[in-house]
Amino acid sequence: MTGNISFLPILQFVTTAILIIGLVRFFKWRGKFSDADQPVFDKLVTEIALPVGIFAILATFDFSPETLLPAGILFLALMLTVVLAFLICHICHFRPAVTGTIIMVAGFGSTATMGNSLLLDFFSSQPTLVEKGITVQMLGVGFPIFTIGIFIASYYGAKEAGKIVKVSNTLKEFMETPIFISFIIGITMAFLMEYFQVPGIVVFSDFFFHFFTVISLSLSLFVWFAIGLMLRPIKIRYFLPLFLLVVGIKLFFEPLVVSGLVISAVSPLIVKQILLLEGAMPSGAIAAVIASRYGCDRSLAGWLVVGTYLMSLITIPLLFLGLPW
Repeated sequence: MTGNISFLPILQFVTTAILIIGLVRFFKWRGKFSDADQPVFDKLVTEIALPVGIFAILATFDFSPETLLPAGILFLALMLTVVLAFLICHICHFRPAVTGTIIMVAGFGSTATMGNSLLLDFFSSQPTLVEKGITVQMLGVGFPIFTIGIFIASYYGAKEAGKIVKVSNTLKEFMETPIFISFIIGITMAFLMEYFQVPGIVVFSDFFFHFFTVISLSLSLFVWFAIGLMLRPIKIRYFLPLFLLVVGIKLFFEPLVVSGLVISAVSPLIVKQILLLEGAMPSGAIAAVIASRYGCDRSLAGWLVVGTYLMSLITIPLLFLGLPW
């Protein structure tokens, strides 16, 4: 992928995700799964697969300016999106569980699942570029969702449950999670290997790149099983306005912000394409799982992810075709 982008992998990924969700729903209908199984898959994602994947990526993190600038663009666009979602939710006086869900799925994109998969597909002949793209999205999107995102989800989940919410207690609980611990250890390992030449570092780096590929595949499967079990019947009159709100923020506002920043601040075409691809991702499946895990509206989160994935089949091609490259 250099000058043009093929949209067949996008269609294949969305179709695969929908088929897995459909299969889960079928098994649930047949009684093989129940609502009680859904929190188990939430925990598999947030307590095992995500922490391992985070460490695998961050342990070989690249601190170079070529990585930090693109990551900064993604981070800035994401924060503007989160703030917009927050303001709209509070103006509309949504209940806490809905507010937390909207902020999570409108602000955080599906970079760790769909984004990484597309990078591996588009740049399969350039593993170094894939590794850099994954690192960029981890710093620009992964870091916020594993810190700010978990804080948001746990804060609004606690409010929905009627608990007395203290920022200090929420922060303390977050710092004890496997996600935060793996993040700190991974960053520490990356720093030590970057500034202290460790013998055999290339072999170590290659090992973790392949290790991440395996973990990424298992993570995606756990995530889609969790999404499939989240879905409950929902009234269209309730869902449609919230869905249009999330589509407007996630699939239009954020990509336009990213494209504006990319065109003005980034030179290489291939880097522009990677950033725009990451910014144009639909609502994050992992963001929905985290929202569910910490007590936000799980059914709404699941349906919003499914809906934005389907909409992205239209919005991503339109975005790329509409840019003057």
